[in-house]
Amino acid sequence: MKASLTNETTGALFHRPVAVVEEAARTRAHEGLTVTPWRDGLPIWRAALNQLAGAGFYHCESWIEAIREAYSLNLEVATLHRYGLLRAAAVFARSKRLFSTRLVSMPFSDCAAPLALDDESRAELMGAVVAANPDASIEVRGVAGVAPWHNVDCFAQWSLDTARPFAEIEEGFGRTVRNGIKRAVRDKIQIECGADASCLARFYALQLVTRRRLGVPPQPLKFFETVREKFSRSGDIEIWFATLNGQDQAGLIMLRSGDQLCNKWAARAEQCHPGANHYLVAKMIEAHAGRAGSIDFGRCDVRNQGLVRSKADLGCFSSPAPYAFYPSAPSHISSEVLSGPARLVSSLWKRLPIPVTRVLGDALYRYMA
Repeated sequence: MKASLTNETTGALFHRPVAVVEEAARTRAHEGLTVTPWRDGLPIWRAALNQLAGAGFYHCESWIEAIREAYSLNLEVATLHRYGLLRAAAVFARSKRLFSTRLVSMPFSDCAAPLALDDESRAELMGAVVAANPDASIEVRGVAGVAPWHNVDCFAQWSLDTARPFAEIEEGFGRTVRNGIKRAVRDKIQIECGADASCLARFYALQLVTRRRLGVPPQPLKFFETVREKFSRSGDIEIWFATLNGQDQAGLIMLRSGDQLCNKWAARAEQCHPGANHYLVAKMIEAHAGRAGSIDFGRCDVRNQGLVRSKADLGCFSSPAPYAFYPSAPSHISSEVLSGPARLVSSLWKRLPIPVTRVLGDALYRYMA
């Protein structure tokens, strides 16, 4: 990106008080679009989080630092100023391709729409990014753009309001969840919660099984280790398990940013107890009910009716999560609804040995952002 900067001062300014001259120079130097490397732009991003609307979990510093470090991303902070006022900001990952450049806000994140004072400012920032990078492929997750942006609206983001007593939340559970909990209690499923390296290793073993069952590459262990390292500094990571007779049946990783929680990953054993996952999630919700504003249960493709029902059965509510692309949207952006060659590759992946999926995941996953 090229920054739109104005640094000149007129001769008339030199007849004004020094403080006025300096303030005028600062204001004019920050007009329009400005792009700053992440390290230098971090103070600007922190200011944007405090001053602008729209911040969610995927905008938090710990998450951005985790994915930057784990995947060696080249991050930039794009800001829009008008009359010296910060009006919009976004973090983009820039990657070079053979004949083009790709910009994404943000890779490995469900929603990372630009922060902004208002919709007009957000649209202006997105337009300025396109104008500064006319030959690039650009993607912004979590917001629709106006022309020349092309929008895809197959995703919904699911959240649960936890700023209320658990008894009230529990009333919203569907029959499938209620029955699963009863069965888990009857069979004496045990619930554990920790955050140390041994817990992460246990979860990753479940994650490898789950990703193969879904027919998609697993994330590298290094990524999970980096996430744990970043979030454990402030005690903002929890790793939960449901066990039966000493065997892990299901697990989840919960991350926190302020009063926002993110149920980021969930995994199950191959022959998982039918009520273990329901009981696990219910106990996690109970632990945070009345203590957190909301829990982000992630996005899902609206065409994936099974996943939609499972989130609705927990009492979650959905909101549209459009993705904006320039100059055009790819033909496939959802791993939940596959066809053609992608479906064939997924079916073959399900037959690979677990160690092979792990090695291939380490090599391939960074290109799936």
